[in-house]
Amino acid sequence: MKKRLLFALLVLTAMAASARCQDNMAPEDAQAKQLFVLHTSANTCQDADHRASFKNVKTASAWVDIVKNGDLESDDVSCFFTRDVTTGDNIVHSTIVAGAGKNDSHGIVVQSADNPAAFFDTEFFLRLPQTLPAGTSYRLSFDCKASQEASCSTNFHAEPSHYITYEAIGNVTFTTQWEPRSVEGVLTTKQSPSATPMRTIAFNLSEVKTATTYYFDNFVLEIDGAHYMKLGDVNGDDNVTPADAIMILYCYFGVEQTGFNVAAADINGDGNITPADAIEVLYIYFGSSSGGNARATRPATVSSREPE
Repeated sequence: MKKRLLFALLVLTAMAASARCQDNMAPEDAQAKQLFVLHTSANTCQDADHRASFKNVKTASAWVDIVKNGDLESDDVSCFFTRDVTTGDNIVHSTIVAGAGKNDSHGIVVQSADNPAAFFDTEFFLRLPQTLPAGTSYRLSFDCKASQEASCSTNFHAEPSHYITYEAIGNVTFTTQWEPRSVEGVLTTKQSPSATPMRTIAFNLSEVKTATTYYFDNFVLEIDGAHYMKLGDVNGDDNVTPADAIMILYCYFGVEQTGFNVAAADINGDGNITPADAIEVLYIYFGSSSGGNARATRPATVSSREPE
């Protein structure tokens, strides 16, 4: 299988490079264009088999859960970010802690400090695999508790720390026992403007002025199938095929093309559009699993090669 994938990648790379030469494009030696940056410290996000939920075609009427590793039982933390007393002012991938979840399963722990300067000094972010445009119907549920009774406000962001509006999912209350929380709604243009669509839910965990430990588990965020974006389906034909891999390589080499969905191209979640994402497309197409090295320690920057 690996030989087939490597051969296919070589063929696709050659095709993309050929198109690049035909367009008389100069090599790109400078820093790749930055599309967005998360202010993170160095952190490691181990790879998990996150492709499974994207293999089957979804019908337009179906509800689709888009949170990766919502039950926190694998190492994939691509949807979870934290800023708390353990990270300073940095936003980093959350740490999944064994025994910290509901029924002693795995959970996420966030710790606030005494006498915070602002209600957002400590934050937990649920960053989704895709942006959600206005008109998207959603249903969010999760379990939570805290070391003392508490309440937090929520915001919608584009990327974590890129604020959109305080009109999000309302206040979340915490008790010292695990309790479920759920909310549903339809995103408005104020909550998800076309220029900066909503992708992140921020939990402001410094509302309480004394140090508090917060626990989260079992995230499910379902959206209506009409707004579901299949990772890897960059040409929008509702299938993940080698044609999508070719388009990803075109993007990487700076070939101009129409109908390319950038948001669906960063399949391995490392924040960059590279040949590694083209390989992921082939893994999906052949129904295989990657070698477990798709995620790496690096700043979360989405970029692609462009001509000089």
